[in-house]
Amino acid sequence: MRVFHFALTILIICNVGACQSTGSTPVYNLTTKVSPEEAGTITPSNGTYDEGTEVEINAQAENNWIFERWSGDLEISTNPGKLTFNTDKQVTAVFKHKDYPLTINTEGEGTVTEEIISASKTEDYKYGTNIRLTAEAADDWLFTHWEGDLSGEETSKDILINGPKNVIAVFVPLVNTLWATGYNFNGQLGDGTQDDRSVPEWSTFNVEKITAGSWHGLFIKTDGTLYGIGYNHHGQLGDRSTTDRYIPVEITVDVKEVAGGEIHSMYVTNSGELYAMGDNSEGQLGDGTTTSRIEPAQVSTGIKSVAIGEWHSLFIKQDGTLWGTGRNLNNQVSSNPEEFITTPVQIDSNVEQAAAGQRHTLYLKSGGTLWAVGSNASGQLGDGTLTGHPTPVQIASNVKYVNSGRDHSLYITNDDELWGMGNNSSGQLGDGSTELRTNPILIDSGVKRAVGGNRHTLFVKTNGQLWGMGANIHGQLGDGTTDSHSTPVQIDSNVLEIAAGIYFSYYIKE
Repeated sequence: MRVFHFALTILIICNVGACQSTGSTPVYNLTTKVSPEEAGTITPSNGTYDEGTEVEINAQAENNWIFERWSGDLEISTNPGKLTFNTDKQVTAVFKHKDYPLTINTEGEGTVTEEIISASKTEDYKYGTNIRLTAEAADDWLFTHWEGDLSGEETSKDILINGPKNVIAVFVPLVNTLWATGYNFNGQLGDGTQDDRSVPEWSTFNVEKITAGSWHGLFIKTDGTLYGIGYNHHGQLGDRSTTDRYIPVEITVDVKEVAGGEIHSMYVTNSGELYAMGDNSEGQLGDGTTTSRIEPAQVSTGIKSVAIGEWHSLFIKQDGTLWGTGRNLNNQVSSNPEEFITTPVQIDSNVEQAAAGQRHTLYLKSGGTLWAVGSNASGQLGDGTLTGHPTPVQIASNVKYVNSGRDHSLYITNDDELWGMGNNSSGQLGDGSTELRTNPILIDSGVKRAVGGNRHTLFVKTNGQLWGMGANIHGQLGDGTTDSHSTPVQIDSNVLEIAAGIYFSYYIKE
């Protein structure tokens, strides 16, 4: 009899445990409810899941209802929520009725989500519900601001429902974004910090033109508004202060051209007026004085374009005459013996474009001939010598574009060939060496734009690819390293415009 009872006990235990025998994974059930029942739905609404399975559960509100919280085995107020199955789960999605309609529209491409933050102490929350709206832009779009019954630029914003509300979330396409990389001690990268960066990041959009001084930057947006960033101790940003700007500051409107030097700047309005600001100790502002300006001062009218070296300035009038002012120690402005010139003097006529380095001047005449004047200590004039020239000499022909670094020079021919000459100590001419070049050397073909910094060069190919070479100690080449390169490395693509400062770089992407 005792043996029979023992056997019966074993049989009962086995039958009871048969559904979860050793070696099999336990399974658990999900049961959901909606409160009130008509307020919404839950996905998934139920199911069976293996032990350890993580499931995302999402509550969808019906019209005039809004999700408030989860209750039961999930006590959170965020949606969707997540459950990890280690037992059966019972979950309720709690919704609250909207007292007043909240109409949400969008301009551009993006979405807006709603979340209850707090509410008055009434059962149905028919008054005083506080809703947090969060705008999320679609790819290649940017949220800019709220309109209607909500204002501000924050992506998440609370609105109190105390009456019918109408809200518009405004999104704009991210076009012509401004990117920056390299040295940032004076905030010239425009990201609000002083941290150097070797990987480019964008800071603003709708940028049409960009220029770099030695330690500051200036850019024009598509609506003609001029902004400045970076070093400003001499008032070169023209914002009526001497405070460095770590984020862009608006300077003025109606601008079509801009240029930056060592510690001064110039811009041209759409009506052809030339303004200057910053240091003027050597007459580089061209207003007949040596008085520095922290706000823009008008210099001339009838101006087509402007170019600036470190301490001298150049501008082309609408009649094609080229004028210069400022430092003249190397005759970069005039063959006259003055060390500096405070009132602009004419350099040449029939000029299409000009560029300026530290101590030399380059310009392109209407027939495609390239001319140079001033210091040639590094071969930057490209005439095969190291001898400076007090009067302009012709360097090349068939040229359509010219630019200059501190003491190296660049030009592009009508065949889209990029040529360079001058200082090459950091490989900024991209020929695989560090030997200076007194004659122009071919750097690359299929090039539409090139600029020189202190010891680095950037150029954009006709396919929009951005390439760079030379010094990179502060990450100014933007290739993710601080290694210098004596041959070009690709930085980015879909690039429209470029600019280079002493140790930093800018570019505009489509």
